[in-house]
Amino acid sequence: MSMSVPEAAAVLGRSPQRVRKLAASGALRGHRIGKSWVLEKQSVAEAASQVRSSGRPLAPARAWGALDILAGGEARWLSPSARYQVRTILRSSRLKNDSVWSAVFAAAWSQREMSCHPGVIDAVRKDPRVLEVGAAVASRYGLDLLAGRSPAGLVVGQNDLRQLCEDYLLEAARSSDAIAVVVYVPAWDDAIRLLRNDAHVIQLVVAMGLLKSPDPRARIAGQAAFASARQRLIRTS
Repeated sequence: MSMSVPEAAAVLGRSPQRVRKLAASGALRGHRIGKSWVLEKQSVAEAASQVRSSGRPLAPARAWGALDILAGGEARWLSPSARYQVRTILRSSRLKNDSVWSAVFAAAWSQREMSCHPGVIDAVRKDPRVLEVGAAVASRYGLDLLAGRSPAGLVVGQNDLRQLCEDYLLEAARSSDAIAVVVYVPAWDDAIRLLRNDAHVIQLVVAMGLLKSPDPRARIAGQAAFASARQRLIRTS
């Protein structure tokens, strides 16, 4: 199958002029018809994989799109070319370990180490503005990990974070007698809506949090969840 230069440029995130130079140098396989290049679709896919699979982070909307696609969704907020590129990245054989997965999704959210009084932690977890995604709930979402002593992981929308901190006196972690919590603030505005409507995406968000855990068992469980989702994507593509 073949692609035009503008189509390849959209997939690669490059200018048409740069794509023509890549074709002329042999970096992209294709042939000329008159003054125009016709490129091999597989060659463009391989180039797209090389652009991102080395661990460069996806932009926030694409990162959440990748999570949705891995969970069986369509990421319809992305353009067709962006979805094609994200699928190509997810099929890359370089996505093999926790550090690469973590790097690819690094821009999905900001992470804040915080603490709260032991007497309010249960109320924080049950607050409707909060979605708990830490190791304590990993087994609830089908991940092979028993709850340990890891800090609670909480996803909170940017618009709710300030009021939540005021309501429960959440603050930067520094007190030895306080309960540590890790607050994840999505960098994409519609992430909370997506999470509240799709448990499969929540499973991968829980796994994403585990990838950076100091506990090697948690990292293994997180990596296994992503590897399984990736294999399902490859089988159904």
